[in-house]
Amino acid sequence: MYKRRFIMIYTLTSDIFDIFTMNIFFNTIFQKRNKNIPYPIFISFFVLYEFIGFITNSYFNLSGSKHLYIVSLVSILTIFLLTFLYNANLKLRLLSAISYHVLGGLSEVVIYIIISYFPKEDRAKILSQNGICLAISQILFFVFIMFAVLFVKRKKSELLTLQYSILILFTPVLTNILILSISNAPKNNIFHKTMNTLAIIGLLAANIVNYFLLDSLLKVKELEITKKQLNDKLEYQTKKYLLLSTTYKNSRKIIHDVKKHYFFIRECLHKQHYSEIDDYINTSIGDMEQTFNRINTGNLVIDSFVSNYMMLAEHNNIVFKTNIKVDLDNIQISDYDFSIILGNLLDNCYNACEKIMPPRKREIDVDIFTTERELVIHLYNTFLPDTIKYDDDELVHGYGTANVFNITHTNRGNYNNFIKENFYHAVVTIPCNIDKYKKI
Repeated sequence: MYKRRFIMIYTLTSDIFDIFTMNIFFNTIFQKRNKNIPYPIFISFFVLYEFIGFITNSYFNLSGSKHLYIVSLVSILTIFLLTFLYNANLKLRLLSAISYHVLGGLSEVVIYIIISYFPKEDRAKILSQNGICLAISQILFFVFIMFAVLFVKRKKSELLTLQYSILILFTPVLTNILILSISNAPKNNIFHKTMNTLAIIGLLAANIVNYFLLDSLLKVKELEITKKQLNDKLEYQTKKYLLLSTTYKNSRKIIHDVKKHYFFIRECLHKQHYSEIDDYINTSIGDMEQTFNRINTGNLVIDSFVSNYMMLAEHNNIVFKTNIKVDLDNIQISDYDFSIILGNLLDNCYNACEKIMPPRKREIDVDIFTTERELVIHLYNTFLPDTIKYDDDELVHGYGTANVFNITHTNRGNYNNFIKENFYHAVVTIPCNIDKYKKI
């Protein structure tokens, strides 16, 4: 009775370990589970999977290969059905189910190959202990799952360091060594058997805890980086919006100052101080050129940003060309979002040209136009080939590109970049009159 109770506890622990292992694998591959399924029902399907596995192994008393085929078929089918707990396409479901089953079979083959190199006496002792063999097989399977998880995560996260990978794999490898040493420990009485069983249960639990602790640390690091990116984004967007506000206020200030200019000029005319008028007008024109918009489309975002960067380009001997033809009714993006997109793109163009040393060509071209269906923002500039960042997939416009991409997609638009004839091109399209053309 006492022995049976411990076998039940060990079997239950083993099943829980299998459920955690499968959850880790599926959560990494699929990322999003079906939220329409309540969590208790979600977990109960994994419990049902373990129960089906137990029934299949216990009651299908078929010989040799027939038993293997039946168990494998049932395993793949049930794993495939479990994939419907997650959001994924059919191809990924099939690939995941087959991969999981293959990794499970591979772990059993590898463990028997490893044990075959042991001395005959030790080999016989290990193989005679089903619990030890099962635990070693499970841990080795867990190692293979960790390799698969690390492979997938490395493609999705740059934070996945070699140190993290070593820490993830160290515990299961050490666990297998400890379990193999337990197989040679004395089992003369109930106490020794109990302690050995508890040790194996503890080691299985330690692997799960170790994984979730390290995974939590990785998520915390990702959140810290996301927080920093959001703070940087907010600071950058605030600066650009303040530029928009300042430009508008300066324009209003000039209009208010016109009356004072007229009074001064009239006084000079009455007193016949014509030379003072000439100097005063020259000074006023200079002030207006510094504060008033060079571009006047009627859209505050276009006028202020393009005018500002046009002046910056002229001061730094950068050729700045514009071709702007817009219908204000077809600019249906908010000023805030528009200022982030246009501000980032202009900033990237200017920064790229600023790095080019004369006599190399330094040029920025701004094409903005509207159609009945979309607003098109097309900016292109010269650049230094050495500044291209192929690894980051952001090319020369690394800074702010993520913001442009996200806000463009929020507004149901598209963002593309490419290099053509020594110019870097960035193209943003924002749809307009969507409801009108839906009906057609």
